[in-house]
Amino acid sequence: MMRLIYGIGSKIAPPEQHRIDCTAADFPGCRDLTAYWQALRGSQIAPARSAFDPRGVERTLNMTFIAERVAASVLRIRVAGSHLDALLGMDVRGMPVTAFFEAPARDQFARLCKPVFDEPASACLDLVSPGGLARPELRARMLLLPMIDGFGEMTRLVGCLETIGREGRLPRRFAIQRSQVTQLSGTWPRADAAAFAKPRYDQPATPAMTFGDTAQPAFRSARVQRNATRQVRQLRLVVDNAV
Repeated sequence: MMRLIYGIGSKIAPPEQHRIDCTAADFPGCRDLTAYWQALRGSQIAPARSAFDPRGVERTLNMTFIAERVAASVLRIRVAGSHLDALLGMDVRGMPVTAFFEAPARDQFARLCKPVFDEPASACLDLVSPGGLARPELRARMLLLPMIDGFGEMTRLVGCLETIGREGRLPRRFAIQRSQVTQLSGTWPRADAAAFAKPRYDQPATPAMTFGDTAQPAFRSARVQRNATRQVRQLRLVVDNAV
């Protein structure tokens, strides 16, 4: 079953003209990620997060992200490619996916995310960032593909945010022109501890300095360590019994 949800516009073409081809040649990153995700899931309704190998989408890693559902309509970015950082001019890890959208489009995006996990479904969005001073119009496509976490729950997704054009002045945020949500079918995989082991690359690495062959924690001077110890010793417990 396929369901189409459209953005707001004064002129809306018939539904058949609003079908989005997620394998289109003008968005090769979305096409490659879709093919890899389909190969991972096979006859299952969605692949396991632990099965996702970044080497499988090496050519599109800079525009790929992995997000976690932390509330009914809230997706938080856990891992993101460098292109996503470049669009906002900052590190986007830990930020909600709605950070890439203009304020009026954020509620619309939240509504689109719900069926991705609940039905489940895949979603394909055509986006545009309006032009302005030192900021050319920027076309984009966002792909949302669900995955299953280590507990056998549908709480992860792999996505792609691919743009056409120059970024110009940052940050760039988008409006939703049209969207397509496609319900998925298939068998639900069994929650096997080995198959759904939590992957190491979900967690950002701790900053480290390497000396020879040994990785050491980030350097802290003796003065910083003494100051930290002094502050701990100066702490006092204060009890306020006032109502």
